[in-house]
Amino acid sequence: MFTVKQNKTFFIIRVGVICILLLSVICPGSAQIKIFGGLSIPMSDLASIDSASGGFARPGFSLGIEYTSKFLFDIDFGVSGIFSYYPFDVEALLKSQPHIPMGSPIESGPWILIWPTASAGYTYPISDHVKTYCRAHAGFFYGVLPEISVVETGTTRFTRNFSIVVAFGWGVGTGITLSDKYNFEIRFMASRPQYDLNTPVGGVTNTSKLTIDTKTIQFTIGYIF
Repeated sequence: MFTVKQNKTFFIIRVGVICILLLSVICPGSAQIKIFGGLSIPMSDLASIDSASGGFARPGFSLGIEYTSKFLFDIDFGVSGIFSYYPFDVEALLKSQPHIPMGSPIESGPWILIWPTASAGYTYPISDHVKTYCRAHAGFFYGVLPEISVVETGTTRFTRNFSIVVAFGWGVGTGITLSDKYNFEIRFMASRPQYDLNTPVGGVTNTSKLTIDTKTIQFTIGYIF
């Protein structure tokens, strides 16, 4: 199973590299690269503290890189990759799980989401130094469901193993660019992945499916090369 998902990841990387090379050949003079990062806020099931389908994700951060090339007039196409990190809300999980003994330490990894997508955008120049734009993204979503473990009387008992999934991802964004160098953007990204939920109980692993409606709002600052 992991080998199949690993092959999917390598396929996504190869597709991204090919798209960048094609854009470089078609429009070499108008290409630009942007690096960006900032606050990322989880929404919907991802941020829910409901014990059944909640992701218990807390606000985190996003880092990314985007390659765009002007195609016609003020329309451009591009490819991008966004890495998002969200801490897991352990305290909220404790409150939603009354069967866990009081004082039992809970350990959890973070949520990690990766969005490799293609995009199209339109730029509207306000002045020689100020431009606004909007973009649409579509591509892949790569999510890591964090592992959770509970320590009871000195013994670690795993309550959920981590899971990795690849799904369809999409998004929209709008922003402003100053002097063709500095960028401020608000971006909405969404996906609906279905994770393999593996829960060891009494030496037996129960396997089920868990669909988490994943939505995020990202507030980023970027620099354009």
